[in-house]
Amino acid sequence: MLHLKGGFRRSQLTNPSTDPGFEGLSDEVMDDNGSLESDELENDGISEAGDMEEDIQSDDNEDYDENEEWPWITGLHTDRKRQIDGKDERIAVCHGRLIDPDLIRHNFYREMEEPSQDLADLAYTLFDRWGCLKQDLQKHPMKRGSGAWGEELHRDVHWLAFETISVDEAFRHQEIAKGMVEELWSKAIASDPKCKFALAWATELPTRQSSDRREGLGVMERAKDVEKNQTAVESFLRAIGFRRVGSSDWFCLAKDPAHPSRGIPTEQDYNLPELRMSPEAVEFHEAISEMNDDACTDLMVARTQERDPSQDPIWTMLGLENSNILHVAFKPDESIFAGMAQRHSQFSPVPKNKMTKTKTLMWLLSQPFTESLLSIVNRRGETPLEAYRSYLEEQRVSTEAGLMKVHVSDHFQGYTADEVNCLLKLQGRTVDYHEISRTRFGCTCGTCEEGFLSPRLLFAMECLADYIGDSVELELEEPGNGANWVEQLEVLWLKYIEPSVLQNLTTNKSMRKGVASTFHHVATCCRNKLVPNTSNVLEVLQNSNEWPPNTRNFLERGGAVASVVQAVFDSVEAGDKYLGSGDHDKLFEQEIVALRPCLNDREIVFACQQYARLEHGST
Repeated sequence: MLHLKGGFRRSQLTNPSTDPGFEGLSDEVMDDNGSLESDELENDGISEAGDMEEDIQSDDNEDYDENEEWPWITGLHTDRKRQIDGKDERIAVCHGRLIDPDLIRHNFYREMEEPSQDLADLAYTLFDRWGCLKQDLQKHPMKRGSGAWGEELHRDVHWLAFETISVDEAFRHQEIAKGMVEELWSKAIASDPKCKFALAWATELPTRQSSDRREGLGVMERAKDVEKNQTAVESFLRAIGFRRVGSSDWFCLAKDPAHPSRGIPTEQDYNLPELRMSPEAVEFHEAISEMNDDACTDLMVARTQERDPSQDPIWTMLGLENSNILHVAFKPDESIFAGMAQRHSQFSPVPKNKMTKTKTLMWLLSQPFTESLLSIVNRRGETPLEAYRSYLEEQRVSTEAGLMKVHVSDHFQGYTADEVNCLLKLQGRTVDYHEISRTRFGCTCGTCEEGFLSPRLLFAMECLADYIGDSVELELEEPGNGANWVEQLEVLWLKYIEPSVLQNLTTNKSMRKGVASTFHHVATCCRNKLVPNTSNVLEVLQNSNEWPPNTRNFLERGGAVASVVQAVFDSVEAGDKYLGSGDHDKLFEQEIVALRPCLNDREIVFACQQYARLEHGST
């Protein structure tokens, strides 16, 4: 059977050389893989032709409803039947899912994880937590690949993600697979005008035949065998019109014939660099991957004492994914992690990032023989610094609980001191307090104030604080008493003010004016690239020569700057295009685009937590 894996269960593409799109490829791929056994794939939604009836959720080419609990998914299906021994037998099937990301952007990772592990991989590999194509896949000089893909992949569009293409072995070489893909794609774009892209994950299905074939092979030989089959999968996808997204293993087909990807000839689509691994490095890297930090460091120290590092090629050889020792030394002891994962439930994620081998990495970076390795990129186009940063960002975003990926961005408290030291050492330059803070809190724009307030977030806070201040002032002009004023505004912007202070506001107009002024002073802080904590707001107040002293009346009678700032954070979230109404993004689109993007731009919960930490003087 022919299978294409497209972001869902563990359904994958095998035997691609037998498809018409694989002209010129060796028949060895087909002969080695053979046909699939249904018993070993019972959880994958794949079976042999005779067992398809139970696996497919609809008959007679009808589309099927995915599941009521996932209204953002629509299942699409097509198949082929032949008369076999006088009976209609299904000999091929193709089905996928039509996805509306706009319905789940507020909780994109969690929603995409629930249906299946593979759909989670689609989300975590290509998109950020809001369903936007990752910046690296758009801008990075190597990870962008062909450079054909950009914001159009997430702007007001829906996706068709192919799940399975299966063709019974006896009916291959008849363009059945191609016909089904084209039919399902046509069905998707006809039923949903917003469906502009199809996605598929090019990866190999672990079959009994492939498992038997690789039994007894070393890590390097297994990697080469996987690479051989991977190349065949990619060729099939390209023959249909798909092109690689960045340097990932995901491929995309654009509906628009004028899309840049449609102008890339098959042979010119981006390919990952050729594998250049050595057996010695692969074996060494595998060995250290099963050690804890102390044991790994001790092993390396002992090796340098036994052999002159300048005469020992193990330090500069490349392993899997063309990684040098600096690309892999920091990764945790996977054997320990596996044991911990078994003892943790889905509600108690394993803190995997706490096992990062920072001691090992720091020792390596102190050795002169690793200096030449700092600029070498792995197969994904990452230097050791970029690989380490990518790893930490992955840990910031998610952790593993059993077989699940759990989105944990809102619980991020910053990288550990050891992780920060490793990042700074890899950067190899002298830094100040601001740079340390930005490194600690995952800033990717290089300009976050106190490490966590990015330019775009500060701009949003400035706009919303001024807007709220103006609105509060306007309400002061409306007829009615102070009690009415508090009642009208409490739910919107006053809900974080202490009840006793709210009571005073009902009878003290100067304090009410002070609330409006405090919002404006917060806006001034943000405009001046300052975190709007109490000390900075008081400094702005002092420089404003405000009279009468309405703000001081509010603050000296129990009002707090933090209660105002929290309301601003809430309003930023409410006006965000992925978290709320999108009004802020619509009104200030040009101003926002002019500011450098950052991983911290929409991390509102994280920013609130760090603001509270700073306001209370904790570290």
